[in-house]
Amino acid sequence: MRNASHGRQGKTHHAGQVHRPDLGAGDRIAAGRVPGWRHAHASAAHPRKKALHHIRYRRPDGFPLGTSHAGLGQEAAVTIVDVSFEVRCERLPRDHGYALYEALAGALDWLEDEASAGVHPLHGCTTSDGALLLGPRARLMLRLVEARAEQALALAGRRLDVGSGLEIGPGKRRELMPYATVYSHFVSTGSEDEAEFLGQAAAELREAGLPERMISGRAHSAGTPEGELRGFSLLLHGLSPAQSLAVQARGLGRGRKLGCGIFVPHKSVVAVGAAE
Repeated sequence: MRNASHGRQGKTHHAGQVHRPDLGAGDRIAAGRVPGWRHAHASAAHPRKKALHHIRYRRPDGFPLGTSHAGLGQEAAVTIVDVSFEVRCERLPRDHGYALYEALAGALDWLEDEASAGVHPLHGCTTSDGALLLGPRARLMLRLVEARAEQALALAGRRLDVGSGLEIGPGKRRELMPYATVYSHFVSTGSEDEAEFLGQAAAELREAGLPERMISGRAHSAGTPEGELRGFSLLLHGLSPAQSLAVQARGLGRGRKLGCGIFVPHKSVVAVGAAE
């Protein structure tokens, strides 16, 4: 199946031709700030593993997804927010997504069944032996429906059995910000071939009524008991404020509770919501 992405000048590019979309000045600068952008195909196909049904994102009924949805641009029936916690941990495994999700699900008995919930990836410095060291500004962040935010704040003061022990400090609620450019460290659609990945991501965005303007970056993988998730970092650009909030709330691909497919604002010299 051929996928087309339309640039600013009406040019059509096909998914089989991995390309850099036509960008405005602000988006070119924004894309340049993300390390490791590349447009070459991955070298080999990865065999499909068993589906990760319990961690795959399931769209909540009635949630506004894109320009084709009647609810977009109006007040959403469901408000999605981030809940951010200070954290401290001496050492974490670099691939800690599943262990972190299991520990959080044990502390929050509703998390596993919360379809729209997501866990942001933890970021830090990687050591030569593959451990992750968290700095003083590291934060554990959960993306949740607003109704769950207060319940999630009960995590403050807990110690999770992840790595050397993840101590959770005070938390606070944060609203999503409607930046025209958003970035996800790891999006998994089920393919490790970059061209196929872009086609699958475009199809999911198209189904949601969202623009298909994107740039893929570095390849990533994450282990789970049911198999390995593979994918790429992904930048989406040229979004309206409503589209930006929609894709941040919805996410993209699978493994949302493992830190995959969660988009955050990426700064650009173009003001948010300004006409191009």
